[in-house]
Amino acid sequence: MTTPQQTATRPRSMGVRHISNSAKSSQNWKFNRPRQQREATHIPRPPNRKRSSSRNRLLIQPEVSKLQNLFIQSNYFPKSTIIDNEVYSVSSAPFTEKEGRQHASSCSQKDLQYRDESPARKSSCCSNSKILKVKKEKKIAIRRAIEDINRHLNDDKRKAKLVQACTEFDHWDDTRHNIELNKGAANVLALALTMTQDEDEIQTICAGLEMVFRATQTAVYAAYTKIGSSATPWLLQIITRAEKGKLKHADLIILNITKIFFYWSRVPEVRMPMIQHSGMVEMLIRVPDLASPDAKSARMRLIANLVNSDESKIFFLGGMDLLESILRIAVIDTVEEARRCASIIIMDLAACPGNQVTLAKNDRVLGALVKLAVKDDIPETRETAIAGLQNLAFCQDNRTRLVTFTNGVVLDALKRILSTDTDDKSRRRAAGALINMACEDTAEQMGNHKGLLETLAVVARKDKSNHVQSRTAMALTKIATHIEKEMDCYKTLMDALVVASLSNERNAISQVLRVKARCPQNRYSMARHPGILDTLSDICLAPEYEIKDRENAMRAIMHLTNEDSNRKIMCQQTILNVLVTGAELEGSKWCDFSESAIVAMERLATEHSNRPVMGRHTGLLSVVAKVTEREQKEEDAGTEANHERLAKPLLMILLLAL
Repeated sequence: MTTPQQTATRPRSMGVRHISNSAKSSQNWKFNRPRQQREATHIPRPPNRKRSSSRNRLLIQPEVSKLQNLFIQSNYFPKSTIIDNEVYSVSSAPFTEKEGRQHASSCSQKDLQYRDESPARKSSCCSNSKILKVKKEKKIAIRRAIEDINRHLNDDKRKAKLVQACTEFDHWDDTRHNIELNKGAANVLALALTMTQDEDEIQTICAGLEMVFRATQTAVYAAYTKIGSSATPWLLQIITRAEKGKLKHADLIILNITKIFFYWSRVPEVRMPMIQHSGMVEMLIRVPDLASPDAKSARMRLIANLVNSDESKIFFLGGMDLLESILRIAVIDTVEEARRCASIIIMDLAACPGNQVTLAKNDRVLGALVKLAVKDDIPETRETAIAGLQNLAFCQDNRTRLVTFTNGVVLDALKRILSTDTDDKSRRRAAGALINMACEDTAEQMGNHKGLLETLAVVARKDKSNHVQSRTAMALTKIATHIEKEMDCYKTLMDALVVASLSNERNAISQVLRVKARCPQNRYSMARHPGILDTLSDICLAPEYEIKDRENAMRAIMHLTNEDSNRKIMCQQTILNVLVTGAELEGSKWCDFSESAIVAMERLATEHSNRPVMGRHTGLLSVVAKVTEREQKEEDAGTEANHERLAKPLLMILLLAL
């Protein structure tokens, strides 16, 4: 039962008329009859009878019913539309007022039982109601604009209604554009385009279509499936006439139609159907002839979108005319945005494996990419041009072609980019292109290219970007993998590896040196090359290096001691300090590192003149003694050794030498 306090604080439902008790008693005879009779005579429900969610029904439901009636009254529009990002399906017949009341009464009373009547809540509700009111007004205005065009398609008011509609459509709210497309704006405008020869109206209709297709991809795709196949031939015919100067407002018409195609091309499913329309490719080929920079840029963006699918990449390269137009834009055009799009297009074409060999054989393609990569002022244009070279170098059949093209002009361009370009992404792409180019067939030519190895070494050590450092070091190590001692660039490579090893960024220099030291014919020259032994020693002792890198360096020292002629020159304080430090380390993670140090000591001790020096070296005998004790414990415990136990014989040899 409701308490007096509750009755006093309960808000009245808006729109509900309150009647005195005397009035109620005088009207009771009307409501004691059966429900069917009351509904038949259209007598309103008594205001004193409790109704669920009366406030919400009286405020909202009549507007919903009116909006639904608007959808149903016109057969031109669909019976399902998107409102506020939700799909509302409308039945085949509009709601009557009685059905609307029943629909609202079916709402759960439990959901409306608790209401926050605080000032903040009231302010929020007021704000939300204003927003809903504005949205409703916008939807009604959109509906009215479309209906006005549809109503006056065949009379003198058509031009004025088209201008008014464009005023309503000219905004950048994609939610409103979604509503416009869903309510049939594109359909009406496309129909009007087929019914007029007035050049002013054609320009207005093209502008209107461009406006409404600023919607999201989902809405654009839905509209394209309805009018795309029928509207495209008309648009192509009009843009062709405009490019020939046969229409007024030619520049605006060309720009608007190009933008319409661009909005369509953002939908992946639409690209191939668009390309296959008769006259579409011919329209794209004419892009260098456009005088307007905006139209030229828009059409290049359109081509870039159309190329961005596997089927279209092969399709476009089938006829070389479009490629020639793109190369003209890339090489000689003064519009920066057009050149940027040309660079993107070539990059996308080069990403298709079926196109890579064909593009690499085209001198104009390589020349355009090199020019864009080195000289263009826009960083993104340079980056995408370098990415195009990187894509072409991914194909093994293209690598020799790229390295030898015009006496190494591609290598010169990449070297210059690495050393002078201020854009991190461009330098990283250049290093990636060199990584792709490096292989067994091209390594010697790349190593002999003037200044390339030195540039890679310096960039791998000093570049401000860690990513550029690591990728450049990777390019250097990949080239080094295939360079042999007999090659002219071998000494230059060793110098580059020494410099690159000083980088603070992790790289595979120690691994390359280990692989080189494993080869017997390299050991003599490596042990005598300035900086190699110091580099290996620094890597072994530096705690900032990872264990794997330090282990690779120790293995490289061990391999170098296998050469008889190296043992005397390697018995020096720097190397002995490294071996003592390595042998002293214990633990499973240092097992290989320690064993390699003991093996290297044992091999140095095979040279008789080294034994007194080793025996007198600080800490060496004590470390060997500890290792001997450790090996003895392992042997007593029955632990199998990966290598022969050398510490005890080594200790005996050194003690005898003393």
